[in-house]
Amino acid sequence: MFGRYAIDRERRCLVNGHDVISLGGRAFDVLVALVEAKGAIVTKDTLIERVWEGRFVNDNAIEAQIHALRRSLGSDRNLIKTVAGRGYCLVDVEASRLPPPTNLKPDLSSLVARDDLKTEICASLNQHRLVTLIGPGGFGKSRLSRVAASAVLEQFPDGVWMVELAPVDSERFISPAIAGVLDVNLSDPGDVRSLVQALSGKTCLILLDNCEHLLDAVAAIALELLSGCPGVRILATSRQALEVDGERIIGIPALGLPREGAPLQECLSSTAVQLFVQRLLAAGGPLVLQRELSQLVEICRRVDGIPLAIEMAAAAARTLGVREVLRELATSLSILGVSRRAAAPRQQTMEATIEWSYRLLTPPEQMVFRALGLLSGQFTAEAAAAVTAMPRGKLVNVLSSLVAKSLLTVEATEQGSLFHLLEPMRQFARARLDDAGEYAAVASRQAALMLGIFGRLEADIAKLTTVEWLARYRPHLPGLRQALEWSLGEGNDAVTAVRLVVAAEPLWLHLSLVTELLEFADEASRHVLDHPDLSHELVKLAVARGCALLYVSGSTPSTREVLQQGLAEARRIGDGGAQTRSLWALGVASVNAGLNDDALRCMAELTNVTAASGSRIDSLIACRVRGSIHHLVGEQHLAQEELEEFLGGYEEPTGNLPTSRYHFDQQVAGLAFYARVLWLRNDAVRALDVARQAIERAVELDHTYSICHALAQASIPLALDQGHLEAAALYSQELVEVSKAHRLSVWMTWSEAYRACLETRTGSLKSGIIKLQSALAESRDVPFSMYHSGLMGELARAHLSAGDAMAALTILNEAIDRAGRTKELWCLPELLRLKGLALSRRGPGVLLDARSIWDDACSLAERQGALLWQERLRATL
Repeated sequence: MFGRYAIDRERRCLVNGHDVISLGGRAFDVLVALVEAKGAIVTKDTLIERVWEGRFVNDNAIEAQIHALRRSLGSDRNLIKTVAGRGYCLVDVEASRLPPPTNLKPDLSSLVARDDLKTEICASLNQHRLVTLIGPGGFGKSRLSRVAASAVLEQFPDGVWMVELAPVDSERFISPAIAGVLDVNLSDPGDVRSLVQALSGKTCLILLDNCEHLLDAVAAIALELLSGCPGVRILATSRQALEVDGERIIGIPALGLPREGAPLQECLSSTAVQLFVQRLLAAGGPLVLQRELSQLVEICRRVDGIPLAIEMAAAAARTLGVREVLRELATSLSILGVSRRAAAPRQQTMEATIEWSYRLLTPPEQMVFRALGLLSGQFTAEAAAAVTAMPRGKLVNVLSSLVAKSLLTVEATEQGSLFHLLEPMRQFARARLDDAGEYAAVASRQAALMLGIFGRLEADIAKLTTVEWLARYRPHLPGLRQALEWSLGEGNDAVTAVRLVVAAEPLWLHLSLVTELLEFADEASRHVLDHPDLSHELVKLAVARGCALLYVSGSTPSTREVLQQGLAEARRIGDGGAQTRSLWALGVASVNAGLNDDALRCMAELTNVTAASGSRIDSLIACRVRGSIHHLVGEQHLAQEELEEFLGGYEEPTGNLPTSRYHFDQQVAGLAFYARVLWLRNDAVRALDVARQAIERAVELDHTYSICHALAQASIPLALDQGHLEAAALYSQELVEVSKAHRLSVWMTWSEAYRACLETRTGSLKSGIIKLQSALAESRDVPFSMYHSGLMGELARAHLSAGDAMAALTILNEAIDRAGRTKELWCLPELLRLKGLALSRRGPGVLLDARSIWDDACSLAERQGALLWQERLRATL
């Protein structure tokens, strides 16, 4: 045992509660050695002797297995500690073990007379992976689910997580709501595979609350999660069953009512009466006298024992008294459409109960209640003031009254009171906005509220840590979407929409919601082609569209055209910030498309712009991109100088949000390209170490694009070239999983190409050649050309290994021609070396031609400073 894990030696796997984690053979052996050391340091020599039986392996092979173990441990990756210069050890955390994580909050009021249901729910969760609590709104499903989930918390090492679906107005935002709670980045709102991938090794309980308005979509997502994640269990609340195979349905009944004419003691033991009395006393109401008991019982009957209706009745009784509440109910039941003769209790809806409560409010309270229908999730008194346009002093009194009448909940936090309108009530209030003719005015104020909130977002990047920044702004995503949909739709307020998209762009980028950003940016652009008051915002919008297209569509001509248009407008109005971003993005797009001369021109202009602005960070980033370009065009001396200048002077941006402007972490990119330069400079030891630093930083940031960048640019190609095939296999698999989970087409293509290269190097020549040919054919349609010629060289090498020199020669001629056209000159000496080998296989008659090609390759490699290619050419000669 270590931490919360156990080792199953018979099955050679790791066990975490209900979850079985598969490990590779050597990774398992490394783990066993660490566990048996009982916290002592296990040296690399010991691991080599034990796991590799004394065979010669380098440090990279060991690090690859450690990386695989840490990845399998997920959030517990720090259980494995690296002791610099000595080895590795397991950290003993048993003494300070924390309870499983959860976002469940304790209920401020007790659960009355529901112990049997709680026990049934807990028992069902032990036997079934999907448990659904069904019943009409207001029957206490949400509260019961929270109490039961808290009771089984210790059974789920990876936590119990409540996802409130009430604020989710559209099926497309169900996945983002779940991902937000579980801290999973999605490439687009409909991305369920990322959730499945993130949870596939977890043992956790997900509580999906209020599913009824999105029933079919929730059922489909639940089925995918249960199918792909063996350790995940789901507890759902809904007015209807999800109708998924294996679902355990538990009907939540109304509270028990006493018999007609029941004696006093039986009435007091009734669960409905107990709830009423407890809530009335908790709210500071008067004691219920014996003569009022019959009236109290009748109130419970009138609302058919519905818990929330009883709680609201108790709140009203605090002010009006039991007698007056009963008198009101005597006339309002028919208005609400509730008839005990016409409908069974289970057929009564919360709308009737809310309507009754709504009619008890004063006109100012009704107005505030209606306006709050446009605030999703928790909100502050300031937000309420913004949408109601009511003076704060008066508003606070109204909010307090709504809380007292159980129409609004409140939570005391360090930042102040946070209010929340339950979803059935919010929907009711939203409908009454239309009836009152107030929707347009309130929606406009809500959009202005969101603009005010997101208008502070960029400034807060420099003031807050990433965790604080996300905690402040991520909860506003539903409100942002609502404001944008109104502004671009019924509100016809494209000016606000443009400003919202521009202001919120850093949040979308950091959460990797680039597809969503592009959708809103495209729609905003269509609504506003020109506006005298939006010159700077429209330029930023154009740049945002271009940057989003770069990752959604790739470096296509249309992407570069959008970026060039944004750059032209930025120059025209003198917006240095927009020029910086558009030049950076256009340079990256040009590099990816093989237009390296264009990229260098962009970086030259970027250097001038940053020099004028005095931005040291932007100037260094321009230096990094220049270094990357010099590497790709075969100027390794210049590349090394530029990248060393960048790495030596670059400091992480203030606020620790390095992805807010440039989509991926610039230090990761700099390290990845520096590793490649060191590799071609024939310094393999340093190259592999720098590549390791790049992937470790990317993983620490937990940023999808940065992880892909580190893996594809450095970790995988270096491991392949140096013959570290175990490491290459692990890294390639990680790139496959991450790119597929986030639907990143560019990286998906290259991940398949790298896996094919691996097959050709591990003996599966025929299969590997077919797969590599397929990947290269696909990559011709993907605007990402910087490594295409190098991979063509890999295909030719495989054909040479298979004895097909003619096929290799044909491929190499095409690759050499392509490298000359696209300026992918970094690999040209190696392509020429392989061409000479292919020619030499045709017989002694062409050996002179081969030697001539090798001589040209030697000269080229020397000019480039590519010592690795020089060494290989000398070995060939």
